[in-house]
Parts: sequence; structure tokens; C-alpha cells
Amino acid sequence: MKSYLSFAVVAALTIPALGAKPTASEFEAAAKQIVGAWRLEFTTPDDVERTPMVLVGRQHDKLVAWYIEKDKPQSFKKVRLEDDTLVLTIRPKQKKDTEVTLRARLQKDNVCVGEATYKSDDGDTGSWDFKGKRVTESDFDATEQWELNFVSPDDQEHEATVTVVAKDDQLYGWYSSKDFDIPALKFTQKDDKVVMSLNATTDEGVKVDVTFRGTIDGDQVEGEAEYNMEGDIGSFPFEGRRKS
Repeated sequence: MKSYLSFAVVAALTIPALGAKPTASEFEAAAKQIVGAWRLEFTTPDDVERTPMVLVGRQHDKLVAWYIEKDKPQSFKKVRLEDDTLVLTIRPKQKKDTEVTLRARLQKDNVCVGEATYKSDDGDTGSWDFKGKRVTESDFDATEQWELNFVSPDDQEHEATVTVVAKDDQLYGWYSSKDFDIPALKFTQKDDKVVMSLNATTDEGVKVDVTFRGTIDGDQVEGEAEYNMEGDIGSFPFEGRRKS
């Protein structure tokens, strides 16, 4: 078995049974159970044991997911719900000529199981089983939350909660709002300066990169957010407070 299979991963989550086109309320209920971080365990056909992290998020009425092991998070190409199964598709960046399809279902609370299948462009195929467990705040060294407030350039008021966790001297951020549940691609803090970078998509399908740069003063933070919306560049002020 080729070693590139060691790079393929899957998110496995608890999902209520859904039809081919779930209603808004059905999607919202499913998203609440699906969104979050998951630690997977599996052995690929070439006997390589892997324990990657998969993050599942939400952008408006769509699910999104990222694979994290050692490198920068890689987005899954497709994320869809089929009845009570979450199906994910990815072409691992280490082996772009191979497509992996992942099907996951809940076994019990916060534990999932499933099967991953792959097919390379030259016709090589195979599969393996996996299991996973939801990652909770207790799995990290420290956790805190910040509530952000800002007015976007289109004069819309926004509120968001940023959850910051620490593990092995590394900080990670998770951004939650009415329309988004997504991980920060970058989160750093040095003394009283903090930087958080996000990559998202608007409800019209336009990609946007936003970097929040703030200064912390006790339980308060304020600063400027820079955005790039497919060439449309600008900034807006933001402020926030520590929730916990």
C-alpha cells in the first residue's frame, strides 16, 4: 500500500437523519451537533497509525471542514450531509492525484466511527476504518472567551465570540457569530498585542480574508481589522471584552 494514504483524514460526527435537502431548522440542528474539533484515530492500509485533528465549521447555510496534522489547515473539497452520514472529500496536498471520500456516523455520544475510501487517478483503490472523539475545552491547557463588536464596511453591526485555547505553548482561536463558526488560521499574542486571521466566504460566495490586530488592556481589547475581499481592500475598528 502506498504511503501517501497516511495523509488522508476524516471528520466523524453525530448527525440527526436528514433528507436530501434539509430545511433551515434541520440544518441548524445538525450544525450544532457537528461543528467543533475532533481527534481521529486510524491505521492506514500501509500500517501507519495516525491521530490528526479535524475541524468542522459553518459558513451561513453550508458546512466546511479542515484537516490539521502538522502543516497549515487544508480545506476539504466537499462537505455534505446524506441522511445521518457526514460525507467529506479531499485530495491530500501531499498526493494531489488521489481523492479520498469519507463517510462518518455517530456510535455514541461524542464518539464516531466510519469508513474512508480512496481512488487515485491511475485507478488504485482501497479503504480503511476509523474512529474519533470530540475534543473539549478540558483537553486544552487553558481556555478563555472574548466578545467582539464591530460595524462592517456595509454598515452592518456584528457580534462575535472568539474562543482562545492553549496547548503546548501554542494558541488557537475559534470565531463564532450568527453566520460563521470557523477556526482562526492564525492566532498570536505577544505582551498586550494580539493578532487573529480568518478566511471566510460571504453569503454571495465572495472570498474574504480578515486580520484583526488589537491591543489588550485588562479585560478590554480594541483595534483595527484589515480585510481583502477579492481585491477590495479596507479596514474597520473593533472592540471587545473578556467573557471568561
